[in-house]
Amino acid sequence: MTLTDSSLNLGHGDFLLQDSNATLTRSFVHSWGETGNQLGVSNSTVVAACDSRDDHFAVFESAAGVYVEASAISFRNCSCDASNALKASRFLDGSSGGIDIDKSSVHFEGCMASKEARPILV
Repeated sequence: MTLTDSSLNLGHGDFLLQDSNATLTRSFVHSWGETGNQLGVSNSTVVAACDSRDDHFAVFESAAGVYVEASAISFRNCSCDASNALKASRFLDGSSGGIDIDKSSVHFEGCMASKEARPILV
């Protein structure tokens, strides 16, 4: 899948990118449904730029949560800020799903840890 200068907005239902290669350039994928509409990446490779046309949107965003499983994702131009790349926004009642990354690599191109940085054990 290749998206350039695009927005894929889903009102209902889940979005799953599975067993795929994807490139998102100045693009984003959002799921805005009121209940349980997760956005997922599974067994895939993704290269994405965080310079979407509307910079308050993350590349992948869903109120019900974003999950990444057995995948490799590389983000460019994200200012080393994960919320520009993956975001669990809020439902109208204030609740939100989370971000779940399992058996995957998520790389922010151009970001380097400062000397003050310490690893986070999960």
